[in-house]
Amino acid sequence: MEEGYSISKGKEDNKLFSYTFTLKGAPTFTVLQPKAKKDSIAVATGLALGPEESKFQKMPEKEKEEMLWDLRVLLLRSGCSFIFSPLGKPFNIQFYKPIYYDGLSKNSFFEAVNSVQSVFLIALMIFRKKGIGVKPPEERKSTDYVS
Repeated sequence: MEEGYSISKGKEDNKLFSYTFTLKGAPTFTVLQPKAKKDSIAVATGLALGPEESKFQKMPEKEKEEMLWDLRVLLLRSGCSFIFSPLGKPFNIQFYKPIYYDGLSKNSFFEAVNSVQSVFLIALMIFRKKGIGVKPPEERKSTDYVS
């Protein structure tokens, strides 16, 4: 791809297609079309807590709630959609931005890529500020967007 991304085929469980894009120094993201969404594709990425997840889980409940509240406020301002993992599961967040086919262009595609990468970096900085490392989550079989 002329923008310097390397592309590989992703898992296609519950998807019409899935491709993973990587660029040195940038978060990896996936472009996919769920079988249930015939009129759109999505640009998605996510993060999961690294080995320091226990540090996050041991934070005082009020401090953890305030941190996640502030993160949600920032994410809501971004124009991207996001999904926090259910309570009791390993903590992760998925970020995605759908693009409807009637508005799909190279420009709208890269606007979605930039939006998704920006929210990933915002979340990364908030966790790192607290000394909590993050990693990209393992590719999941489905997401709320996919199902």
